[in-house]
Amino acid sequence: MKKIQALLKSIVEKFNIVAAVAYFLIVLMVVGNILLRFIFHKPLLGTYEVVCYCTLIAVSIGLPHCTMNDGHVRVTFFLDLLPAKINKIFYYFSELVITVGTAILGWKIFGQVLAQYKGGDLSPVLHIPFYILTAIIVLGFLFMFFVLVLRLIRMFMGESDKDLAVSDIKADI
Repeated sequence: MKKIQALLKSIVEKFNIVAAVAYFLIVLMVVGNILLRFIFHKPLLGTYEVVCYCTLIAVSIGLPHCTMNDGHVRVTFFLDLLPAKINKIFYYFSELVITVGTAILGWKIFGQVLAQYKGGDLSPVLHIPFYILTAIIVLGFLFMFFVLVLRLIRMFMGESDKDLAVSDIKADI
């Protein structure tokens, strides 16, 4: 279990680096486009597409890292009013629903990858195959699913999430 956890953490950290590079490219493209428009009155061709696709890559590849580090926003105002046992049951149930939902979404989007590959769909300006970009989304969902499954296993075994990542799960739950 520790080896799987370490491998998953290593892969997710590498994904995070890819997401950071994508965000950096977004900044370069936007600033470069603004400067070229202002100075030479000529924009960079395909800036809109590249920025959209880099955003897609950064968000998709960043999802597993955010999930691993429990970086999603939780609104627990009403849950904090409930007894600890009910709170724990709700937390387990919500984690299970999120894991199943992630698997279903990933599977459905994978179907789109196959359809786009067969159809030969290309982006309008730069002619980038859409199936590659959609496959990146599936990759993000796949590793997010792995993180969620590992979290569920650890939860049901009674282990802490602290080895996986910094977590704000209350100790009394």
